[in-house]
Amino acid sequence: MSKENAKAFLQRLLQDRSLLERCRSSSKTGKWRIASEIGLPHTEEDMRAVIAEGIQQARRSSGELTDEQLSHIAGGVMRVPGEVISLLSDAPLSEINGDVLLNLN
Repeated sequence: MSKENAKAFLQRLLQDRSLLERCRSSSKTGKWRIASEIGLPHTEEDMRAVIAEGIQQARRSSGELTDEQLSHIAGGVMRVPGEVISLLSDAPLSEINGDVLLNLN
């Protein structure tokens, strides 16, 4: 179980609408069971850590992207809609305030 699997699960949710809908209609424990079924087991703590890192990074960022931020995007950053973050965490959507960039490295 790992943060890498949590990131990969987020990627799958963004790519697979039916998987996202399945998670929307599942209980909290059901979401983790789904992740395990598709070969991406992780804990709620792993997902919280990934989301917290993304939210912190988003709070630090403002305005235009710097050259360094652009290079990170080219090197593997995933934009996750706040709605998906809210689905997988206890953070209220109002706290997330839009999309969150998660570093995949």
